[in-house]
Amino acid sequence: MIRFLNLIDGASLWLARLSAVAVVLMAAGFIVALLAQVVFRYVLNIPLSWSEELATFLFVWSTLLAASYGVRRQEHLRLTFLQDVLPPTAGRALNGLCQALIAVFGLFLIKEGWRLAELVWTNTSAAIGYPVGYLYISVPIAGGMIALHALGCIARLIADNDTTLGPTP
Repeated sequence: MIRFLNLIDGASLWLARLSAVAVVLMAAGFIVALLAQVVFRYVLNIPLSWSEELATFLFVWSTLLAASYGVRRQEHLRLTFLQDVLPPTAGRALNGLCQALIAVFGLFLIKEGWRLAELVWTNTSAAIGYPVGYLYISVPIAGGMIALHALGCIARLIADNDTTLGPTP
């Protein structure tokens, strides 16, 4: 059992590290795209048709990947006052329940995000011409990562008997 839990946590850690790099690259990409738009529009008086669309695409993907990374690091919004006043065993159980609910939310994002991506898959973006489904497929992918990271947190709770589950990379 512990080996399986370590496997889940290891997959979550590997995916978190990969997504952290992707978030940084995408954030740099959308900043460069927006900067190019400003320079071309206001300095050169030649507005770019594709820069805002590219920036939006990269922003959406980076935001959703960063949200999943926040789940892994336990840096998402949460209230711990009840957990802090409970005995350690009960606090750990409450933390596990919260992580299970986060995993269920991730599964919901998979289901509904996939449905949304299917609805718009054949539409193309106005400026770049990519299938709009590429933008919306970020939702179920992030949902899967959120679910995996929440399960990784549960695995650490069980394997380490850790009541705090502070930030981990």
